[in-house]
Amino acid sequence: MLYAIVGEDVPNSLEQRLASRPAHLARLTALEAAGRMVLGGPFPAIDSADPGPAGFSGSLIVAEFDLCGGGSLWPRHGASLQAGIAQIVSVIDAMRERLAVLDPVAIDIADDSAKHAGHAGARSGGGHYRLAIVSPRFAGCRTMERHRLVYDALGPLMKQEIHALSIIAKTPDEK
Repeated sequence: MLYAIVGEDVPNSLEQRLASRPAHLARLTALEAAGRMVLGGPFPAIDSADPGPAGFSGSLIVAEFDLCGGGSLWPRHGASLQAGIAQIVSVIDAMRERLAVLDPVAIDIADDSAKHAGHAGARSGGGHYRLAIVSPRFAGCRTMERHRLVYDALGPLMKQEIHALSIIAKTPDEK
């Protein structure tokens, strides 16, 4: 499946961006060599091929990723995130990142926010999401304990970005 990955640069990160550029380009070259890269490039902070000290505001990568069987998107371990240049801008990406501590073998997240437009709770900015997650960490846990593990993993996202969350949490044996 094709994914568009939009990275937003952390303020004042131009020096780190330039230092990590060789590792970043190596990853992009590997994607291209595998026939998975469709499009990629930076967002200059000003309208110029070389923005100089103004730097960049982020970047875009469009590439093919196979997420079946519990895979994850390449940028999760990408040079930009590791170097502290980029930050995750998608709530779903942030949820995947935080839920990784549960060692999921399968994960599916859907944004149902549009179905709740105008809802009083949605006015605060938090979205409505559905989560189906399969993890061996849920073995021996009751439903409420599984949900608590999910809430704990999501941490601060539950205070602002997520207003409502529907959870189906199973072990691999229950799949």
